[in-house]
Amino acid sequence: MTEASQPPVQLPEWVQGTTTAPLSDQDKANLEKARAYAKDLHSLLAYCQAKDEPVPEIPPVALSNNPFLDSSIDPTTLHNLSKVYVGSISPELNEDHIRAIMAQYGAVRELSMALDPLTGNHRGFCFMEYEVPDAGDMAVELLDGARVGNKALRVGRPNQYNTSLLGTLPPTVPGRLYIASVNEHIDESSLRAVFEPFGTLDGLVLIPDVLRRRHKGYGYLQYADSASADMALAAMNGFDLAGLPLRLRKSAIGAALPEGMALIERLGDLKVPPEVFASHEPTVALPHIQPAGPGGAGMGAGVAPPPSGLGNVAPYNAPGSGANATAVATTTPADPSNDTTWLTADSVAHEEGNGNLTNAQQRYSLMQKLAQRGVSTVLQVTNVVALEEVDDELREEFGEECAKFGQVVKVAVHTEPANPPDQQVKVFVQFLDASGSQAAQTALNGRWFGGRQLAARLYDQNKFYADDYTG
Repeated sequence: MTEASQPPVQLPEWVQGTTTAPLSDQDKANLEKARAYAKDLHSLLAYCQAKDEPVPEIPPVALSNNPFLDSSIDPTTLHNLSKVYVGSISPELNEDHIRAIMAQYGAVRELSMALDPLTGNHRGFCFMEYEVPDAGDMAVELLDGARVGNKALRVGRPNQYNTSLLGTLPPTVPGRLYIASVNEHIDESSLRAVFEPFGTLDGLVLIPDVLRRRHKGYGYLQYADSASADMALAAMNGFDLAGLPLRLRKSAIGAALPEGMALIERLGDLKVPPEVFASHEPTVALPHIQPAGPGGAGMGAGVAPPPSGLGNVAPYNAPGSGANATAVATTTPADPSNDTTWLTADSVAHEEGNGNLTNAQQRYSLMQKLAQRGVSTVLQVTNVVALEEVDDELREEFGEECAKFGQVVKVAVHTEPANPPDQQVKVFVQFLDASGSQAAQTALNGRWFGGRQLAARLYDQNKFYADDYTG
């Protein structure tokens, strides 16, 4: 029988009459999630098979390296926006060195270096992908033009990077900041204590590594207003906390915040053998990085280099790994008022058990460091009294109360009848230094006064000097 005369193929009865419809956007998103889940499960399955051990039951969210898995963001879009190109890599650096460098700005999902098939040496460039686009933006801003070894790195987006995809993301949140390079011994409550003085925090999450039961060294802060976020960004970007310089920038992701470290407690101990992760732990020292310089390539607009270089960080482990405790400074300053040894991971873990900054000396040391960073010396307090209750004694009362926290320079009372009742009366207190404003903010925020709960936050001192009390 010739090919032309062959009878038509008979399809099964349940297939006949059906048509193949194209995948919807939701179908594509579900498919991408399934692929990511299968990929992340591979190393665990391989380990259990080699050891002839049963595979533990692990929910997909525990293995996913997409913190916005439950959001409306298309996973493919998130992948594409998180990719980075790194070029002009010195010959003496290898893949582990580059991974260590890039991990300062967020968790690295994938990294591959192009190798010369004849020599086996790398060809001076690589492609990588972070878990979130914010990390890629930060790396491009801070590393492009920075010298590592005998070359200046070229860090940017790959040619296939599609900027139009940014328009498909949920609208950005004005008060949201991306934060990276967080020491593993600093937990969410400790980080909240550090950042609350700048304004009301609507959310703060560190992205969890559920299997290792620790955070990944990055997360998100969300303030109630953009002014507070701007102040925190200006004061804390590059601030040395527990031996690591914090990295902050405005976030480009507007989806709902992930669950954070609460996910670890909700899922419980998954009892995954630690050997599964041994091959993924960095083992090389972080190379010395010479920033491109303020205003130059690689630093980004308005981003100052950290107070101290990165070359003193020895043997490197990602912010989420336990070896950070040995990588921080251990020398004790001669001046007790400037003693920052409490910031080392060892001392935090020893004194607080779980990285909580609750010790009075710890808080005082933090205030001293913030004062050196130019944190505002002006405190704004609202919801003080009703508009009709304002009198001359109010200013004196606040002056006397705030003198308990530091030397008071000036007290001003400002009224705005058109505002909501809790914002009609504003009291501004200027201290001699930032340690006073920090201490007063901590003590007064949330305190009850005459049947009202006070709201205290740091105020832009430049506006205060210009007699602008409308903020």
